[in-house]
Amino acid sequence: YQKAVGVRPDYAEASCNLANALIAKGDFDGAIAQYKACLAAIPDQEEAQYNLASALLREGRTDEAIVEYQKVLHIHPESADAHANLGIAWLAKGRARDAMAEYTKALQISPENLAALSNLAWLLATSPDPTLRNGSEAVRLAERAESTSSRSDKRPTVLRILGAAYAEAGEFAKAKETAQHALEAANI
Repeated sequence: YQKAVGVRPDYAEASCNLANALIAKGDFDGAIAQYKACLAAIPDQEEAQYNLASALLREGRTDEAIVEYQKVLHIHPESADAHANLGIAWLAKGRARDAMAEYTKALQISPENLAALSNLAWLLATSPDPTLRNGSEAVRLAERAESTSSRSDKRPTVLRILGAAYAEAGEFAKAKETAQHALEAANI
């Protein structure tokens, strides 16, 4: 891919494939540059736009990631993953209400979206803003996330969220039991 891009810098497919390979190697800066090159040649390439936004978010370049996720949603407004990740970006900026709105949109599109379920449940259970907390809704979402993640490497995290939701709902025995299950799942 490097050779192809070296010969023809506007070769969008090679730039996108090189960016994907660089992500796999952990070279996010290099991948970001290649996704931008790909998008310069094909501006509305949804996958490259999404991958660019995700790489920027992983690199802590949150403001840029927000702009890129918004571009993805302009191209494909029904992208549950883009809504969920935009929610993560908004939360990183301290904008919990915006994050909650994006998680809710993601769940309207894809009711089993694990990132949206678990992140919204966590916010509803643990937000420092008491006006955003809702223990019963946090439990409902966390239980859905737990059933969705039952065969996933995300299971310990989701169980931790479920435990927090139970605690917020005042179900302390369930919270304690769930926290123990989370520890057991993490040690497997």
